[in-house]
Amino acid sequence: MDNPPHHSHRLRRQSIDNPPRVRYPPQQSHPNLPQGNPSPAHHTPQASRPYPQAPQQAPSRDRQSRRVFLQNVALATVEAINNGIVDVSKTQSRTRLFLPDAPELVNWRQTPPQSRRYSTRNPVSSAVLSMSTTEGAHYLHSLDPTKKIGVLNFASATHPGGGFLEGAKAQEESIARASSLYVSLITETARPFYALHDKDEKGGFYSHAMIYSPNIHIFRDDAGGWIAPFEVDVLTSPAVNAGKARKVFRKVPHDEIEARIQEHMKERMARVLALFEKQGARNLVLGSFGTGVFRNDVKAMARIWRDLLLVPGARFAMSFDAVAFTIPDSNTKHKFESVFNVLNPIPVQI
Repeated sequence: MDNPPHHSHRLRRQSIDNPPRVRYPPQQSHPNLPQGNPSPAHHTPQASRPYPQAPQQAPSRDRQSRRVFLQNVALATVEAINNGIVDVSKTQSRTRLFLPDAPELVNWRQTPPQSRRYSTRNPVSSAVLSMSTTEGAHYLHSLDPTKKIGVLNFASATHPGGGFLEGAKAQEESIARASSLYVSLITETARPFYALHDKDEKGGFYSHAMIYSPNIHIFRDDAGGWIAPFEVDVLTSPAVNAGKARKVFRKVPHDEIEARIQEHMKERMARVLALFEKQGARNLVLGSFGTGVFRNDVKAMARIWRDLLLVPGARFAMSFDAVAFTIPDSNTKHKFESVFNVLNPIPVQI
């Protein structure tokens, strides 16, 4: 088999004025970066490409060992992209920033013309799944690879990819380790998103700004193995940091601050759906948005998704074909799906 071309769109260290904390991948090999021939978990789509070797041993339960393992996976992902494992030129050129005053998102309540709605007879089907985000994307891709998949990135408002280069393990980091997302988040187009949030003057509420990253290649699994690349679109948006908001506004009555948090989250989540709708995503990977370290209420977030997508007459009930709510934590999943099971049973499982 002929050697496939290597793509020259390398991740480079850059200097920027704002935000000062943006971290870029290393220019040279990291001493802990695994070297050698590929050892894919499933199969390599282009065996002749120079894949770094996936970590061979299961990560230890020890927290530091686990962090080093995930850091090595992240660094190997960056190295593979630099070696041309996938073509990132479309992602780099097509990444778009939507500021809070973007009219197409501000006006999300306006139903689009029927010609732009996808399912004319059947409402969106959905399921709550014990999977990671990347597993959910792979699952939807396996069901119908012809349909565009939209993935919501529960983003850090100030750091592209969160702490994935340091071995952090939250949702954004898991996507960045497994895909070419980081390429998009460090483009010139995306930079104002982080500058906007670098000095958080909203007490943890952040803004409704979003980054839309098309043609993102997922080419690794959660264990660090290599898989056949497939494409998704990723929407990057930070949830309200509810824990910080409660602390900053601790003098505000509890019910009032909770109502304010949920009001902001509903607006943000509606804009997420409106942007996916506008970009033509047919199947979505969502989840329990902002209920980890940001401490949003799980059932409240589930109710917002339900009211926007699943109840009769919901604004986005006819806008998508299938939505997977991927929630790997069993306790969170139980709370989340209780809202759907009790208040709005899902008639169709995907």
